[in-house]
Amino acid sequence: MKSTFSFQEFARKKYEEVPKDRYLHALIEKTLSAISETPPFTYPSVMDNALVFFDGVYVPEASTVHENDLLDAPISCLSFEEAKELYGDFALRKAYNAVERTQNPSALFSAGTAKDPLFIRVEDGQKTDLHLVYLHSSQEKLCPQFLYFSLGKDADVSVQTKQIFLEDSASYAAPFVSLFLDASAKISWSDVISTHFTGAFQAQLSEGAFLQKQSVHLGSTSSREEIEIALLGKNADASVSSLILNEGNLEKRLNILMEHQSPEAVSSQLVKTLAAGSSKTAFAGKIYVHPEAQQTESYQLARALLLSEKARMQAMPNLEIFADDVKASHGATIAEPDEKALFYLQSRGISQASAKALLMQAFCREVIEKFPKDLAKTALSHTQNFIEKHL
Repeated sequence: MKSTFSFQEFARKKYEEVPKDRYLHALIEKTLSAISETPPFTYPSVMDNALVFFDGVYVPEASTVHENDLLDAPISCLSFEEAKELYGDFALRKAYNAVERTQNPSALFSAGTAKDPLFIRVEDGQKTDLHLVYLHSSQEKLCPQFLYFSLGKDADVSVQTKQIFLEDSASYAAPFVSLFLDASAKISWSDVISTHFTGAFQAQLSEGAFLQKQSVHLGSTSSREEIEIALLGKNADASVSSLILNEGNLEKRLNILMEHQSPEAVSSQLVKTLAAGSSKTAFAGKIYVHPEAQQTESYQLARALLLSEKARMQAMPNLEIFADDVKASHGATIAEPDEKALFYLQSRGISQASAKALLMQAFCREVIEKFPKDLAKTALSHTQNFIEKHL
C-alpha cells in the first residue's frame, strides 16, 4: 500500500482473474486502443459543490469543490497521494478493501485504469450537497473512473449526478463508486443514467448508517449497473429504488446484492420497468443474510410492464438466508397493461390511449414517490415523454 500505482496494479491483476463476458471484453479492448487525451475546449459553468469529469477524467479547473482549507472544509476531494499525506494509510487501505470485495470486471477495470482516482472525505457531523457532472465526447470507449467516498460519523450528504453531452456521444460511462459510511452517517445518492453506462456502486454501512440509492435508466441508451451493499453494523438501513425505461433494440441490466452481516438491519429493493419495442431488460436481485444477522428485515420487489409483443424482461429474485429470526420477502411480476382495468376506464368515457397512459403513470408512481424532489421531477418528465411516445 505504498502508492496509487500499486493499488491500481492490484486492481488490474484481479481484473485479469475474474470472468468477463464477450461484449464487455470487446469494449474494453477498444478502449485500450482509443485516444486517451482530453481535447481542449471551454468547459460549461456548473453549480456550486460540483466535481466535473470529461470522459471519466477529473477536471479540477472546471470543478467547484476545492482543496483549500481541507481540515475546515465540510468536504475534501483529494488524489490518493494527497489523501495519504493527510490521513495516512487509511485512504489506501479503504481502496484496497473496495477492490477486494468486488468480482465485477467493469469495476476492477475502472479501479485499475482510472487516470485520476479520487478520495472524497466528508468530516464528522458535516452536512453538504454534492453534484457529479459528467461530460461526454463522441469516442466509442469506456471511460473508467474510481471514486472512494468516506463519510465521517453523523455526516449527512446528498449526491446528484448530471450528464452533459458535448456532441453525439458514443462513450460509455464506467464509474466505480465505493462508499464507506461511519456510524450514523447518511447519504442520498441520485442517478439519472442517460448515456451508455456500465457502472458499479458499492457501499458499506456501519452501525446506524442510512443509505438511499435511487436511479432512473432512460430509454435512449444501453446500460448495465451493479449495486453491492453490505450492512456491517447494527441498525443500518439501506434502500434501492430504480425506474427503468427501455425501448428500441436496447439492453439494460441491473444487478443488486444486499448483504446483511449484522443484526437488526433493514433493507429494501424496488425496481419498476416499462419496456417497449424489441428491448431486453434483466434484473437480478439477491438478499444474503449471514448467520449472525438476526432480526433482519429485508424486502425486494421487481415489476415490469411490457408495452409491445417483442419486449423482453427477465427477473431473477433470490434469497439466501442463514439466520433464524428474519423477516424477508421477494417478488417479481411481468405483465402487459391490465385489459380489465383498461375496459373499466374506457367504460367511464376515457379514451383507450388516455386509459393506457393512466395505467402506466400509476405503475411508475410507486417508485417515483420514493425519489427526492428533484429526481422525482426529472423522472416524471421523462416518464411522461416515454409514455406519450409508446401509446
